Amino acid sequence: MSLVQSIVYTDSTQVLFPGNVGINILNNSTKICTFDCPYCYLGPTEIKVNQIKSELQFLSVEEVVEALASVLDERQALNKLPSAIEISGNGDPSLSSLLSEQIEAIRYERDKRSPKTRILFLTNGGNLDNKKIIQSLQGVDEVIVKLDAGDDRNFNIANKPLIRVNVSRIISACKSFENLSLQGHFFSGPNNNSSNEAIEEWIEVVGMIRPKKVYLMTTTQSPAVPDVLPVEEDLLYVIASKLKRRTEITAEVL
Repeated sequence: MSLVQSIVYTDSTQVLFPGNVGINILNNSTKICTFDCPYCYLGPTEIKVNQIKSELQFLSVEEVVEALASVLDERQALNKLPSAIEISGNGDPSLSSLLSEQIEAIRYERDKRSPKTRILFLTNGGNLDNKKIIQSLQGVDEVIVKLDAGDDRNFNIANKPLIRVNVSRIISACKSFENLSLQGHFFSGPNNNSSNEAIEEWIEVVGMIRPKKVYLMTTTQSPAVPDVLPVEEDLLYVIASKLKRRTEITAEVL
Protein backbone atom coordinates (compact mmCIF):
# COMPACT_ATOMS: atom_id res chain seq x y z
CA MET A 1 0.00 0.00 0.00
CA SER A 2 1.37 3.41 -0.96
CA LEU A 3 1.58 6.31 1.47
CA VAL A 4 -1.27 8.04 -0.36
CA GLN A 5 -3.50 4.95 -0.05
CA SER A 6 -2.77 4.68 3.67
CA ILE A 7 -3.73 8.32 4.31
CA VAL A 8 -6.61 8.95 1.90
CA TYR A 9 -9.28 6.38 1.08
CA THR A 10 -12.35 6.31 -1.14
CA ASP A 11 -13.74 2.80 -0.68
CA SER A 12 -17.43 2.91 0.27
CA THR A 13 -16.79 0.68 3.31
CA GLN A 14 -14.32 3.17 4.76
CA VAL A 15 -16.29 6.39 4.48
CA LEU A 16 -19.58 7.36 6.06
CA PHE A 17 -21.06 8.49 2.76
CA PRO A 18 -20.26 6.77 -0.58
CA GLY A 19 -18.38 9.04 -2.97
CA ASN A 20 -16.70 11.02 -0.21
CA VAL A 21 -12.96 11.07 0.40
CA GLY A 22 -11.78 9.92 3.81
CA ILE A 23 -8.53 11.10 5.32
CA ASN A 24 -6.48 9.58 8.13
CA ILE A 25 -4.55 12.24 10.07
CA LEU A 26 -3.28 9.91 12.77
CA ASN A 27 -0.75 7.20 12.06
CA ASN A 28 -0.34 4.29 9.65
CA SER A 29 0.72 1.59 12.07
CA THR A 30 -1.92 1.23 14.78
CA LYS A 31 -5.44 2.11 15.89
CA ILE A 32 -5.38 5.23 18.07
CA CYS A 33 -8.53 5.69 20.12
CA THR A 34 -9.84 6.34 23.63
CA PHE A 35 -12.75 3.91 23.13
CA ASP A 36 -12.69 0.15 22.59
CA CYS A 37 -16.04 -0.28 20.83
CA PRO A 38 -16.85 -3.99 20.36
CA TYR A 39 -18.25 -3.36 16.85
CA CYS A 40 -15.15 -1.53 15.53
CA TYR A 41 -13.90 -3.02 12.26
CA LEU A 42 -10.37 -1.82 13.12
CA GLY A 43 -10.26 -4.41 15.90
CA PRO A 44 -9.61 -3.89 19.61
CA THR A 45 -7.82 -0.80 20.92
CA GLU A 46 -4.40 -2.05 22.00
CA ILE A 47 -2.47 1.19 22.48
CA LYS A 48 -2.67 2.60 26.00
CA VAL A 49 -3.92 6.16 26.41
CA ASN A 50 -0.72 7.28 28.16
CA GLN A 51 1.32 6.05 25.19
CA ILE A 52 -0.47 8.25 22.65
CA LYS A 53 1.36 11.50 23.45
CA SER A 54 4.59 10.00 24.71
CA GLU A 55 5.36 7.34 22.11
CA LEU A 56 3.37 7.88 18.91
CA GLN A 57 4.40 9.89 15.89
CA PHE A 58 1.51 11.35 13.94
CA LEU A 59 1.37 11.92 10.21
CA SER A 60 3.00 15.21 9.32
CA VAL A 61 1.08 18.10 7.77
CA GLU A 62 3.18 17.65 4.64
CA GLU A 63 2.27 13.98 4.31
CA VAL A 64 -1.43 14.69 4.74
CA VAL A 65 -1.38 17.57 2.24
CA GLU A 66 0.55 15.61 -0.37
CA ALA A 67 -1.83 12.66 -0.20
CA LEU A 68 -5.00 14.76 -0.25
CA ALA A 69 -3.79 16.96 -3.11
CA SER A 70 -2.94 13.87 -5.16
CA VAL A 71 -6.40 12.33 -4.73
CA LEU A 72 -8.27 15.59 -5.34
CA ASP A 73 -6.29 16.17 -8.52
CA GLU A 74 -7.17 12.66 -9.71
CA ARG A 75 -10.85 13.21 -8.93
CA GLN A 76 -10.83 16.58 -10.64
CA ALA A 77 -9.37 15.03 -13.80
CA LEU A 78 -12.27 12.54 -13.77
CA ASN A 79 -14.79 15.32 -13.05
CA LYS A 80 -15.74 13.45 -9.86
CA LEU A 81 -14.83 15.80 -7.05
CA PRO A 82 -16.18 14.56 -3.71
CA SER A 83 -19.14 16.10 -1.91
CA ALA A 84 -17.15 15.97 1.30
CA ILE A 85 -13.79 15.17 2.86
CA GLU A 86 -14.23 13.03 5.98
CA ILE A 87 -11.51 13.46 8.58
CA SER A 88 -11.49 10.21 10.51
CA GLY A 89 -8.83 7.55 10.09
CA ASN A 90 -7.76 4.64 12.23
CA GLY A 91 -9.23 5.83 15.51
CA ASP A 92 -10.32 9.20 16.86
CA PRO A 93 -8.73 12.08 14.90
CA SER A 94 -9.15 14.52 17.79
CA LEU A 95 -6.16 12.76 19.41
CA SER A 96 -3.71 14.13 16.83
CA SER A 97 -1.12 16.44 18.36
CA LEU A 98 -1.08 18.30 15.02
CA LEU A 99 -4.85 18.66 14.75
CA SER A 100 -5.04 22.43 14.27
CA GLU A 101 -2.27 22.51 11.65
CA GLN A 102 -3.67 19.48 9.81
CA ILE A 103 -7.20 20.93 9.60
CA GLU A 104 -5.84 24.29 8.42
CA ALA A 105 -3.84 22.54 5.68
CA ILE A 106 -6.82 20.40 4.63
CA ARG A 107 -8.97 23.53 4.36
CA TYR A 108 -6.31 25.22 2.23
CA GLU A 109 -6.12 22.30 -0.20
CA ARG A 110 -9.92 22.06 -0.31
CA ASP A 111 -10.28 25.77 -1.07
CA LYS A 112 -7.68 25.56 -3.80
CA ARG A 113 -8.76 22.35 -5.52
CA SER A 114 -12.42 21.72 -4.65
CA PRO A 115 -14.04 24.73 -2.93
CA LYS A 116 -17.56 23.26 -2.98
CA THR A 117 -16.45 20.16 -1.07
CA ARG A 118 -17.45 20.16 2.60
CA ILE A 119 -15.16 19.05 5.43
CA LEU A 120 -16.61 16.61 7.98
CA PHE A 121 -14.92 15.62 11.23
CA LEU A 122 -15.84 12.26 12.77
CA THR A 123 -15.08 11.78 16.47
CA ASN A 124 -16.11 9.72 19.47
CA GLY A 125 -16.61 12.94 21.42
CA GLY A 126 -14.48 11.88 24.36
CA ASN A 127 -12.14 14.87 24.07
CA LEU A 128 -14.51 17.56 22.85
CA ASP A 129 -14.37 19.52 26.10
CA ASN A 130 -10.76 20.45 25.32
CA LYS A 131 -10.62 24.16 24.43
CA LYS A 132 -7.82 23.69 21.90
CA ILE A 133 -9.76 20.97 20.09
CA ILE A 134 -12.93 23.07 20.12
CA GLN A 135 -11.04 25.95 18.52
CA SER A 136 -9.46 23.67 15.89
CA LEU A 137 -12.84 22.28 14.86
CA GLN A 138 -14.26 25.71 14.08
CA GLY A 139 -12.57 25.22 10.71
CA VAL A 140 -14.75 22.28 9.60
CA ASP A 141 -18.24 22.30 8.12
CA GLU A 142 -19.75 19.52 10.22
CA VAL A 143 -18.66 17.83 13.44
CA ILE A 144 -20.12 14.30 13.63
CA VAL A 145 -20.03 12.83 17.12
CA LYS A 146 -20.55 9.15 17.83
CA LEU A 147 -23.42 8.69 20.30
CA ASP A 148 -24.40 5.06 20.76
CA ALA A 149 -26.09 5.24 24.16
CA GLY A 150 -28.14 7.55 26.34
CA ASP A 151 -27.06 6.23 29.73
CA ASP A 152 -23.75 5.19 31.25
CA ARG A 153 -24.55 1.48 31.48
CA ASN A 154 -25.17 1.16 27.75
CA PHE A 155 -22.36 3.60 27.01
CA ASN A 156 -19.93 1.20 28.71
CA ILE A 157 -21.37 -1.71 26.72
CA ALA A 158 -21.33 0.05 23.35
CA ASN A 159 -18.11 2.04 23.60
CA LYS A 160 -15.97 0.73 26.48
CA PRO A 161 -14.23 4.07 27.11
CA LEU A 162 -10.58 3.96 28.14
CA ILE A 163 -10.69 7.44 29.65
CA ARG A 164 -12.84 9.03 32.35
CA VAL A 165 -15.82 10.10 30.29
CA ASN A 166 -19.56 9.57 30.60
CA VAL A 167 -22.72 10.49 28.73
CA SER A 168 -23.23 13.72 30.67
CA ARG A 169 -19.76 14.93 29.73
CA ILE A 170 -20.39 14.21 26.05
CA ILE A 171 -23.75 16.02 26.18
CA SER A 172 -22.04 19.07 27.64
CA ALA A 173 -19.20 18.99 25.10
CA CYS A 174 -21.58 18.69 22.15
CA LYS A 175 -23.16 22.01 23.05
CA SER A 176 -19.92 23.78 22.08
CA PHE A 177 -20.70 23.24 18.38
CA GLU A 178 -23.40 24.79 16.22
CA ASN A 179 -22.53 22.56 13.24
CA LEU A 180 -23.03 19.33 15.19
CA SER A 181 -24.43 16.02 13.97
CA LEU A 182 -24.71 12.70 15.77
CA GLN A 183 -23.95 9.19 14.52
CA GLY A 184 -25.67 6.32 16.31
CA HIS A 185 -24.43 2.76 15.84
CA PHE A 186 -26.81 0.04 17.09
CA PHE A 187 -26.01 -3.65 17.35
CA SER A 188 -27.43 -6.88 18.76
CA GLY A 189 -25.91 -9.92 20.45
CA PRO A 190 -25.45 -11.05 24.08
CA ASN A 191 -24.29 -7.55 25.07
CA ASN A 192 -26.04 -4.89 22.99
CA ASN A 193 -27.35 -1.33 22.94
CA SER A 194 -30.57 -2.02 21.04
CA SER A 195 -33.10 -2.92 23.76
CA ASN A 196 -36.25 -0.83 23.99
CA GLU A 197 -34.99 0.76 27.21
CA ALA A 198 -31.60 1.63 25.67
CA ILE A 199 -33.25 3.19 22.61
CA GLU A 200 -35.60 5.27 24.79
CA GLU A 201 -32.63 6.62 26.78
CA TRP A 202 -30.76 7.40 23.56
CA ILE A 203 -33.71 9.32 22.09
CA GLU A 204 -33.97 11.39 25.27
CA VAL A 205 -30.30 12.41 25.08
CA VAL A 206 -30.48 13.24 21.37
CA GLY A 207 -33.42 15.51 22.20
CA MET A 208 -31.29 17.25 24.84
CA ILE A 209 -28.37 17.82 22.45
CA ARG A 210 -30.52 19.02 19.51
CA PRO A 211 -28.07 18.17 16.69
CA LYS A 212 -28.53 19.50 13.15
CA LYS A 213 -28.57 15.93 11.78
CA VAL A 214 -28.59 12.33 12.99
CA TYR A 215 -27.19 9.31 11.14
CA LEU A 216 -28.17 5.75 12.09
CA MET A 217 -26.22 2.63 11.23
CA THR A 218 -25.46 -0.92 12.29
CA THR A 219 -22.57 -3.35 12.05
CA THR A 220 -21.64 -4.14 8.43
CA GLN A 221 -17.99 -5.19 8.74
CA SER A 222 -16.09 -7.69 10.88
CA PRO A 223 -16.42 -6.44 14.46
CA ALA A 224 -13.70 -6.48 17.09
CA VAL A 225 -15.85 -8.82 19.21
CA PRO A 226 -17.25 -11.83 17.27
CA ASP A 227 -20.63 -12.00 19.02
CA VAL A 228 -21.54 -8.45 18.00
CA LEU A 229 -24.31 -8.74 15.41
CA PRO A 230 -26.15 -6.23 13.22
CA VAL A 231 -29.68 -5.16 14.04
CA GLU A 232 -32.40 -5.48 11.43
CA GLU A 233 -32.56 -2.46 9.14
CA ASP A 234 -36.23 -2.09 10.04
CA LEU A 235 -35.22 -1.31 13.62
CA LEU A 236 -33.13 1.64 12.46
CA TYR A 237 -36.18 3.05 10.68
CA VAL A 238 -38.26 2.49 13.82
CA ILE A 239 -35.68 4.45 15.82
CA ALA A 240 -35.71 7.22 13.23
CA SER A 241 -39.51 7.37 13.35
CA LYS A 242 -39.63 7.53 17.15
CA LEU A 243 -36.95 10.22 17.20
CA LYS A 244 -38.83 12.35 14.69
CA ARG A 245 -42.14 11.95 16.50
CA ARG A 246 -40.76 12.86 19.92
CA THR A 247 -38.13 15.48 19.12
CA GLU A 248 -38.87 16.62 15.53
CA ILE A 249 -35.25 15.70 14.72
CA THR A 250 -34.80 13.83 11.44
CA ALA A 251 -32.48 10.83 11.27
CA GLU A 252 -30.98 9.32 8.11
CA VAL A 253 -30.44 5.56 7.96
CA LEU A 254 -27.10 4.72 6.36
